[in-house]
Amino acid sequence: MKKKIFLGLTLLLAGSVTLFQVSCKKKPFDDLLIGVNTDVLSAPTLIVFENAKSGATNQPENFTLTISGKDKDKVLSCIASTTFKVQNGFISLNLAKGVVPTQANPITFTINGTAAGFEPLKQDIIITSNEEQRFNVKMIEIGNLPDGIVEVKQALALTSGAFTAPTTIETTPGNSTDKSVKMTFDAGTTMTDENGTKLVGTEVQTKIRYYDPQTEAVNVFPGGLNPQNVVDEQGKTIENGVQFYSAGLITVNMTVGSKVVKNFSKPVATEIKINNNQTNFTTGKQTVAGDKIPLWSCNEQTGQWKKEGEATVFDVNGELVAKFEVQHLSYWNLDHYRSGLSASQLDIVFDADWSAPSGYYTTTLYSSTGDYIGSSYIGSLANGTINTMTQTPNLDGAYIEVNNWLSNKSVKSDPFNPSTKGKIHVNVSSLNEDDLVNISLKYTVKCTKNKIKPNAGTWIVVTDVESNLKQVFRTPKITSQNTDGLMTFKLRKGRKYRVQTTGLDGNIISYESVLDVNNLKYTNPKGFTVNKFIYNSITETIEADVVYVTTKC
Repeated sequence: MKKKIFLGLTLLLAGSVTLFQVSCKKKPFDDLLIGVNTDVLSAPTLIVFENAKSGATNQPENFTLTISGKDKDKVLSCIASTTFKVQNGFISLNLAKGVVPTQANPITFTINGTAAGFEPLKQDIIITSNEEQRFNVKMIEIGNLPDGIVEVKQALALTSGAFTAPTTIETTPGNSTDKSVKMTFDAGTTMTDENGTKLVGTEVQTKIRYYDPQTEAVNVFPGGLNPQNVVDEQGKTIENGVQFYSAGLITVNMTVGSKVVKNFSKPVATEIKINNNQTNFTTGKQTVAGDKIPLWSCNEQTGQWKKEGEATVFDVNGELVAKFEVQHLSYWNLDHYRSGLSASQLDIVFDADWSAPSGYYTTTLYSSTGDYIGSSYIGSLANGTINTMTQTPNLDGAYIEVNNWLSNKSVKSDPFNPSTKGKIHVNVSSLNEDDLVNISLKYTVKCTKNKIKPNAGTWIVVTDVESNLKQVFRTPKITSQNTDGLMTFKLRKGRKYRVQTTGLDGNIISYESVLDVNNLKYTNPKGFTVNKFIYNSITETIEADVVYVTTKC
């Protein structure tokens, strides 16, 4: 059975989502799900919310989502409700029965929400099949920016709403980036609001934020790198969206009093320093002075991206600088791109010396000079796992990097062209950990109702308490009054884990314990009975038999 796993990109206030459409064709979930019933809610989807700052302890936990966008009416919670509550950092969703998303006709909707202590979220979700899938959504903690984001806040003087002299505002390199952005307002420039009304005041409060695409800031690009709501320079819709390959992104917010600035009377000269080894994804070569990079703006209210022409690259004292002009405020992104659904497809086959799913991995595709192209989250993997990336660029010398975030190990593939290779094997055996223990979990759902209603089942989320990294497993679907399935996976010995599941009534059931094979302890969480929980020293396996009794079936 195929499974889909997505790396979601958190958006600050506008947005779209995934970098690549990524499909995991074999494992890690193939051994975890027994009892398939096609007469259920469609496309079971888990969305996990995480702090975008690596190593951060504060996580987005409990908040309410609203669903908007083209296919909002086709989205339901795991209990077929239209109320969407994130609990303990995750939420389970489904599409309505009978909805069949495909690559050619994807289901697209937008999630909106604000978690306490985090910046607001607005992000497109794209579902292209009925397969189980998962999205990881990164959220920016207020006052704790991810690496690669720098910002400047400054009050700029005005006279009767106009700049009386050329005025420059510029970010300062730092926070793991040596890049910056500069904007210069000509003397006499005035501003208007969204209604075209001239704004009059003695100062304009200005905040500019720069996102470096070669850092973890790429995970929280406003608008994402695979937006679906996109138009060209003439305002014509680009069907099925685009895949961006970014050279840098900025957001600009300006207010005069309580009024938000939307337009300028004169174009504002803007400069973004880019990587000196920046790949020109149009030519497949290294960027040089004189190259052009497509320029895009995003309407933060609608989430629509529009092509706005091109930025020109200059050599300024040995550094590459992209220069362009803006005459309205929005998000601005320097992106080479591919449009529509691309025929290019890359299967990444993982070769490993273990067969049970384990670890917490990400797979990232880079250009030969280290430019970020796309990434996928893999909750856990094993020998034979296959990830599929689509809309890959025609680029020689690219490579795959696989990271095991639990062991802090990584491995790289040999260089290749992701557009023409078709399939590449990556040996990840060196990423194995020595302190893993096998888990064999028999999970049984007992329904006390006489008549069984089709149900999409649920998820088990296993969180390493120390690192806050989550592994996700799918429970058996209800196909009868007694439905069971066997899950096999690996966890680390001696670590404290929090095990949570979305009950079939929509509530979160949580249990926390140290995985000590020499002293296994348990209690019966509400609704559950643990019939067996022992360590088999011969097979080096923790064997568990858990029963969940419910009327919500």
